[in-house]
Amino acid sequence: MKSLFRIITVFLLFVIIQAHHFNNALAGEIAPNFWISNLEGQQFRSSNQKTPYVISFFFVDCIPCKKEIPQLYELISKKYPGVGLLFIDPVSEDTTNRIRAFAESRNVPTKYFYHDSLGVIARKFGIKAVFPTIVGVKQNRITFRLNDLSERSLSRLKKGL
Repeated sequence: MKSLFRIITVFLLFVIIQAHHFNNALAGEIAPNFWISNLEGQQFRSSNQKTPYVISFFFVDCIPCKKEIPQLYELISKKYPGVGLLFIDPVSEDTTNRIRAFAESRNVPTKYFYHDSLGVIARKFGIKAVFPTIVGVKQNRITFRLNDLSERSLSRLKKGL
């Protein structure tokens, strides 16, 4: 019984350490260059950005994303209007029509939504399958990587902008 308890304890510690490492893995690194067009056809080029920007990687059927995308949009648009905001869906099965319907159902303008159908940008940022993943970039450096909008995460977001 004691050995099972020890195994479980070690496993939980490993998971906690990995989660902490995952959230801080890219902070301080140079952000990858990319370009992408939003659902309205406007192009975003990371190499042209002089102001900070936030990317939220999501997919249409992501339950936490349905709640956090409107919250993130409201936060950035009201408190940080000079910060760029991109909601990027890297899932090939999500069509632009589904993404548009998702945006409209969340009352977030479609100009903030992008479809990276091949997942190229997500891979450049090291995103595998954890959604939402929110990444901040300032002065071409990654300033944070978050997986939620908890109070702790919001504090990191505010420091990173």
